[in-house]
Amino acid sequence: MTQQIQVQAAEPVAKFKRDQYVWTYYGLVGLNCYFMAALGPIMPFLRADLHLDYKVAGMHFSAFAVGSMMAGFKGDLITHKLGRVTTLRGSLIAAALSMVLLITATNSICSIAAILIVGFCASLIYQTLASTISDHLEDLRTFAFLEGEVFAMLVAGAAPLAVGACVMIGLGWRAAIILLIVSYLGCVPLLTQFGNVKNSHDPKVLSTGKLSPSFWLFGLIILLSVAVEWSTAFWSADYLASRLMISKATAASTVGAFFIGMVTGRYGGSRLIHTYTSSQLLFVSGLTAIVGFAMFWLGTMVPVNCCGLFLTGLGIANMYPLCFSQAVAASPTMRSTAIARIGLLCGVSILVAPMVLSFIADKHGLFVAYASIAVVLIFCFGSIVLANKIAVQHDSHGTAH
Repeated sequence: MTQQIQVQAAEPVAKFKRDQYVWTYYGLVGLNCYFMAALGPIMPFLRADLHLDYKVAGMHFSAFAVGSMMAGFKGDLITHKLGRVTTLRGSLIAAALSMVLLITATNSICSIAAILIVGFCASLIYQTLASTISDHLEDLRTFAFLEGEVFAMLVAGAAPLAVGACVMIGLGWRAAIILLIVSYLGCVPLLTQFGNVKNSHDPKVLSTGKLSPSFWLFGLIILLSVAVEWSTAFWSADYLASRLMISKATAASTVGAFFIGMVTGRYGGSRLIHTYTSSQLLFVSGLTAIVGFAMFWLGTMVPVNCCGLFLTGLGIANMYPLCFSQAVAASPTMRSTAIARIGLLCGVSILVAPMVLSFIADKHGLFVAYASIAVVLIFCFGSIVLANKIAVQHDSHGTAH
């Protein structure tokens, strides 16, 4: 039986090739994440330059999420109307120009508008690329999605280092964004190749059907897992400082365990998917995240909480890419629409979850606030179990026929 599983798993691995389309996808997904990861590190400098208070500074993060939501509403329509190559080129150029507006902004209106547009364009770029790669690879798309997320996490990790390095050598924080602008524009000539990828359906005809229940179930898991991810990333340092009575610097360093867990999880997932099914990996991911979050939330010693953060990141890491692939697979004739709606769900989660957590924390404290995240994570795991059960029933039904 083991030999049979290994033989079955080896066949798709052998077929998966990292060609020019896949490498371009990895690169642009990484550049998108570079900007997202750079927002936090540049904010203290932007606040000082524009004399912003914390409330207005927070609007910049919200603007990025709102831009992503806007692309989630209309991204598929834009791609269908303009075509993939035109959409990608236009989005890259518009994003680059918006970053120019950001680094030259003299007031918060300009800087917030710039980040809103970048959020819209980045989401549109990702939607179009993911749809193209899905059509290009078909059933092998999961390999690319998982590896793409690993690459994205590595590039995202480089963003704070780039900002810090540019400031330390006297170039200023804007140099780190200029580097991204040049990289974006440098990718424009590479986009012509995407016009050669055959669409899964006629690009001139926009599907008007409804997305399947399976899509919405995997979409729900994405919504909930992203809520856990961002809420943990946003407020875990404050939580550790108040619960463990440690310095903010120590708490901030401890949170690094979460991101190490994320990178480790996504790299491990990109390897394990060659041997195990998405359903198996999702189930283990859910259990790992629950155990890890319980250690982080209830722990009273730094090593325990640190280990809990690592396990939470390890577990939550693959929920998005695995469910993304499954959701796209559940929408074979509406891939562009499905990917756009996933972008909408992510934008809603990123915008709403940290805000709700902060509202509860103001009223009842962070311990109670994180109790709500524990409930969300348990509900997420229940959705994974249900999705796996439906998948098994679907396979059994298909075999019977």
